[in-house]
Amino acid sequence: MRDDAPLNAARAILEPALSAGAARQPALIAPGETLSYGALEEGAGRAAGLLAAEGLRRGGRGLLLLDDSP
Repeated sequence: MRDDAPLNAARAILEPALSAGAARQPALIAPGETLSYGALEEGAGRAAGLLAAEGLRRGGRGLLLLDDSP
């Protein structure tokens, strides 16, 4: 990741693990569900596609409002 690039939190968290071959390793463990680094990458890609389809572009700002969860 370049020092002058905007922060991409998903990339900063996922890229090192995926580069190390940990795509199938647990990344998120919650009651009743465990997601791998690979599954999180796929989900982040789907979310990015949905936001782009709604008109959000690089450098744009969005708001994410979620229920409390573990």
